[in-house]
Amino acid sequence: MAKKIKIGFLDIAKKESGGIYQYSQSILDSLNNRSEYEVIVYSNKRIPIDDNFKYRNLSYKKGLLKYINLIGIYIKYFFKIKPKIYKDIDIFISPFPALAPHFFLKSKFIFTLHDLQEEHYPKNFTKKEIFTRRLRNYLLLKKCLFVICESSSVKHDIIKFYKVDSKKIAVIPSPPPKSIFTDQRDGQKASVIAKYSLNKEYIFYPAQFWPHKNHLNMMKAIKILKKHHPNILLVLTGSERFLYQEIFNKIEELGINNNILHIGNVPYEDLISIFKNAKMLVMPTMFESISIPIYEAFCFNVPVVCSNVCGLPEQCGEAAIFFNPQDPKDIAEKVQSVIDNHFLIKKLINNGTKIINERTHDAFLAQLQIEINLRI
Repeated sequence: MAKKIKIGFLDIAKKESGGIYQYSQSILDSLNNRSEYEVIVYSNKRIPIDDNFKYRNLSYKKGLLKYINLIGIYIKYFFKIKPKIYKDIDIFISPFPALAPHFFLKSKFIFTLHDLQEEHYPKNFTKKEIFTRRLRNYLLLKKCLFVICESSSVKHDIIKFYKVDSKKIAVIPSPPPKSIFTDQRDGQKASVIAKYSLNKEYIFYPAQFWPHKNHLNMMKAIKILKKHHPNILLVLTGSERFLYQEIFNKIEELGINNNILHIGNVPYEDLISIFKNAKMLVMPTMFESISIPIYEAFCFNVPVVCSNVCGLPEQCGEAAIFFNPQDPKDIAEKVQSVIDNHFLIKKLINNGTKIINERTHDAFLAQLQIEINLRI
């Protein structure tokens, strides 16, 4: 009987961290119940997510420094790392760029670099944040077995900005988390819609108010759309942080208060019903390597209208209508092209279903295995 490959996996992302958490769950879903692997999850979470995995705790002792800031690098769990708890691992996988514990490992490691947003939109970052990201990426790229990215656009950026050999980069699009398929909760739909006062047609944009999420241009597009659709409604999620106040000042200035509904941070069990009731998903982001909400829209038979940037055309193919996110008029025109166009809506939904059926966890793991076997 062949010896199992022992994989270590870093699982410290919280649900509220959004895409990173969902990406982490997608990889764990792919590794679950695989006879050829023994998966050791290194986690700071009190409740293990699955009995099929072994867990090793990364939590702190009370009174000990919870983190240190070393030349601007945020290294959580630094003082709790014990090299011996990693020594039996064959390959370590991190779903995001984290310096710890990789620099304590003798085993090979793989990490995912989701984007290089700081190189394209440096104004969204402080000088310290840019320095930190560049140094972290440089060190990890130098030492890793290989780096995973989710689109060819990110691969191109890694080569351009870090001069990394293309053979050290693997483009492996992530599958949607299994929770999208298993946690449907149809019976709760009516109560959720009533809870958030969503008793009319609406367009949905679930995102935090980060600069690159481009809410301001979306608001300008709603102003344009209001001329022909006075009752159009855009539903937003996200906490009242980042650019929230600036965006809602703009909403007031544009006179579209009645066309915007902000429902805050929404529990995932409610989010499913809100998604399924939406007229369409709009994604005006300026920068995105891959979008979990787009996968969710595909799964819930919701048409997608999104930016033509980074990895989104690669992710969506013919399952979305694309616009220039820097042009509110183009955003409005593309949203308008889908409203009440039942033939186009059906076509987009069918194409989205095809993509969901192709992006399976088995396909992800098969590609990951090929990339590992090429290098060890």
